[in-house]
Amino acid sequence: MVSRKYTLKSVKAYLCLVAVIILLFSCNKENNKTFDLWGKYSGNPILSKSNKIFGDRVDWDYFCAADCSVLKDGDTFKMWYTGSGQTEIDGVIRVRIGYAYSTDGINWVKYENNPVLEPTPNEWDCVGIETVSVIIDDDAPLSERYKMWYAGVGESSGGLYKFGYAYSTDGINWIKYENNPILEAGLSNSWESGSPEGPTVIKDDDGLFKMWYGGLDTVNNGQPTDYRSNIGYAWSADGKSWEKYPDNPVLLTGDWGEWDAAVIQDPFVMKIDGIYYMWYSGFPEWLEIEGMTGVFQIGLAYSSDGITWTKSGNNPILTHGTNGAWDAAMVGFPSVITVNDELYMYYTGINTLYLPQFPNPYNWDIGLATCKKADLLIYNR
Repeated sequence: MVSRKYTLKSVKAYLCLVAVIILLFSCNKENNKTFDLWGKYSGNPILSKSNKIFGDRVDWDYFCAADCSVLKDGDTFKMWYTGSGQTEIDGVIRVRIGYAYSTDGINWVKYENNPVLEPTPNEWDCVGIETVSVIIDDDAPLSERYKMWYAGVGESSGGLYKFGYAYSTDGINWIKYENNPILEAGLSNSWESGSPEGPTVIKDDDGLFKMWYGGLDTVNNGQPTDYRSNIGYAWSADGKSWEKYPDNPVLLTGDWGEWDAAVIQDPFVMKIDGIYYMWYSGFPEWLEIEGMTGVFQIGLAYSSDGITWTKSGNNPILTHGTNGAWDAAMVGFPSVITVNDELYMYYTGINTLYLPQFPNPYNWDIGLATCKKADLLIYNR
């Protein structure tokens, strides 16, 4: 056996070394602004679900206002979002798409004739449509200046989503593409055997439309994606005919025990100074309602080509609120825009994982967080 003598001098030296390490770590943490990079707007939520009840019918977005896609078109901020409820002509509770507008990105007005896009009876999306991605394409004919991709579900799909495409002159009156759906789940043994979910689309500098989306693997076949949701990539020349990247998924869940170990989905991608930034929703384990574990939070990844991604070492970059807050149980479904020298992130928050007894109030609304663009570029890693 080897014996060691620890002198007072050696102990002091060791303690000094530990102190230096702690000091360096704390300084690094203090200077790394991603720990508190995003500040939540104090007046959140900025868009709330409706509280209107009309006799035996609730408003079309009574149960949620969520999953938004936001653009700034000239001086007007424009938002498309998911709502759930009933309409005058359809008493069935369905998921539909609404529109809102704003002059400052904070105070929003809902379009008076919402919803602007509805499920089509007896079609592949007859049950509900949600999680839209909207872009403005100034190179397209005026009739397709606004382009929307969305997830839809039908009665015969077994609850599996498919993606559809719609286009519009004004962002309000939409026409669905006649050959929808434009993207479906993969084979039964693939990483996306369950369902594609939450598309985000950009038109890149090379003219290609590029899509990132969530995919759930519902089959246990010995793959690292089994029973997890990951993020894949596809591209298109026209936004209608898509080719999936053969080596999908391009972004994987974290290891077990990490904050995003079970699910990553609902990506939003923005290209800034030649770098792709992806904000995404993630949670660590399948939901356990009693303990309120498994809540969604928002992470960040970055890439030079949109295919090979590196997660931020400071994830999650936006966390759920404290008990009692409107977003105590979840933050997710990010949508990010540039406003002068800042980034505005719109996100969905909920305050409880317990399903309330109708019509008890609960939150399922949209909030805002902001950060300095320069801070993101410097401290994103």
